[in-house]
Amino acid sequence: MFSNLCSFIKNNKLYALISVSVIVAITSFLINEIYDLDIWWHLAIGRDILRNWTIPFFDKYTAVGWGQPYHDSHWLFQVLVAVSDKCCGIIGVQLFMIAIWYCTLFFVWKSVNKWTKAYWAPILIFLAAITSIERFLPRPEIITFLMIAIFYYLLQNKKYLKISHYILFGLLQIIWANSHGLFIIGPFMAGCYLLVDLIEKFRGNDNSLKKTGILLAVVLASTLVVPWGISGWSYSLVIFSEAAAKSSVVIQSVGEMSSTFGDASRSGYAFWFYFTLLITSVIAVFSMFRYKKFVSARFLILLGLFLASLTGRRNIVLFGLIAAPFIAEFISSSESIDSRRFDIIKYLLPIPILLWAWFALSGNYYLKSEISSRFGFGATPSFFPHQLEGFLKRIKFNDQVFNSNTIGGFYLYQNYPGLIPLTDGRWEIYEPNIINIVQQASVSPGLMKSIIKKYNIKAYLLSHSSVEAQNLLPILYDDLSWKLVYWDYAVSFWLQRDDPKYIAANEIPVERLHLQPAARVDDYIMLELFLRGVKSKSYRLSNLDKILAYNWKPEYVLEQKALIQAESGNLKGAESSYRAILSYNPNNEMALNELAFLAYNKGKIKEAESLLEQIQRINPRNIKAAQNLKFIQDKSNR
Repeated sequence: MFSNLCSFIKNNKLYALISVSVIVAITSFLINEIYDLDIWWHLAIGRDILRNWTIPFFDKYTAVGWGQPYHDSHWLFQVLVAVSDKCCGIIGVQLFMIAIWYCTLFFVWKSVNKWTKAYWAPILIFLAAITSIERFLPRPEIITFLMIAIFYYLLQNKKYLKISHYILFGLLQIIWANSHGLFIIGPFMAGCYLLVDLIEKFRGNDNSLKKTGILLAVVLASTLVVPWGISGWSYSLVIFSEAAAKSSVVIQSVGEMSSTFGDASRSGYAFWFYFTLLITSVIAVFSMFRYKKFVSARFLILLGLFLASLTGRRNIVLFGLIAAPFIAEFISSSESIDSRRFDIIKYLLPIPILLWAWFALSGNYYLKSEISSRFGFGATPSFFPHQLEGFLKRIKFNDQVFNSNTIGGFYLYQNYPGLIPLTDGRWEIYEPNIINIVQQASVSPGLMKSIIKKYNIKAYLLSHSSVEAQNLLPILYDDLSWKLVYWDYAVSFWLQRDDPKYIAANEIPVERLHLQPAARVDDYIMLELFLRGVKSKSYRLSNLDKILAYNWKPEYVLEQKALIQAESGNLKGAESSYRAILSYNPNNEMALNELAFLAYNKGKIKEAESLLEQIQRINPRNIKAAQNLKFIQDKSNR
């Protein structure tokens, strides 16, 4: 076998060269510190299932969802990651996710390689993988991705004609149905083959109608081998409809559920790889029609998963995994694709692929995407309050918190069964009207009072980057009935000042805040959000200087620094900051306008006019600059 591999590499040097670069690129993105929010409640529930040997049917993991029906469609995935965590800690969970993704891409590669081993085959794998980078997460959806890849490979290779094939499909579907709510994609894929065979039978052509009929029956029956029976199907519709316009306020605010072609999605790198596969697939479909080389069943699967990808940003992966082998099937019939005229370009292809790998390895991908992670193993040291559990034990905290929803899963993971969060990320278990009230409470004192009373809230746990923190930190800072007793680069923890149970928990004065130097800029960025909320100007200036040292969004950071300096009366410092902005971007309209204002106040009229005229040349539609310029000119003419 090894000699055959060496022989293949020797005879297919370009294929091998590009394949190695693609593997490096995929690995550079796939191995990243865990930053996912949901994995923590999956782990907590998985532990609970293993502890009690029972699957929960009612929620007991959050205060808001307590006693509500809970359709735990992820229970098998939760058990698998809990076992991984028990064996190897959070690195075990990460390794489990990596293994599933490597298996998924292996079957995509197998499906592509059925049609060709030309140099562009690994390119298609690369496109499919990078389309998926936003979902390189330890979530139950990775089981759906794996099953889609396996089902497509088996169906494409007609591995559904024997009893052993039916058994394999049945086992795979059982695992799928007990791991993730999108298991209905399995029957859909099998149904596409049955539909085509049915059409061929009516046309009088050769078909495998009996075989595909048995296959669909087996797959459908397997979807019922779950603790909840037929109701699992109705739950799947909930998963598909979560991004709908009429879903709860909370769900609509989640970035991964935003529109596939919306601004948020298009600002991500994965979208453009998805778009490339989409355009290429459209070309392939039209060409297949034109040259009468059309494959109906796989086209129906492609079409169905494309429509599924339109339901939200997170679902673009469903299309990407299928598009790669579908495009390969089309390109394999083209004789011009391997033209020797492009040999030099072909051999240069590994360079941009490896540069893309460096984008992740250097950390720039995560910084530009504002993700608190890097290449490496374990959970990110940023974003999660790793020391909070020990603090809560020291003060013997045993009451209910009002927590940022984003940190609820981690809080559950650290403290269950002793403590539970108010909410976590399992949107479907909450009654829409109640979760909307909880979500809006941070901007409505009346609603907050009712929430505190209803759930007997004794503390606030606020993630610095959360909406709840942005709304509540300024209020808590001014409210003498609450005291800050814990904070780090990820969260702050506030207790009622007069609660006798926690009188020993020392208050931390905001003006005396101190932390050890951060390991990465992410921590300082998180801290900036907290310091802004508690109005700590001096400490905030110091923290902004630390962010500037990393050259992270310098224009934005300098703008924030200038605003603080101006508010503090340090106009000279503000002017210096605005001029520093121009060193990064000489056409920054905000900095030019503020410098014009400062120049005017110092009596430097000509300089102010010159700066405002510069804005007008850059952007003639800048109304504010035009008004300011007219004001100065009118004053000068009097």
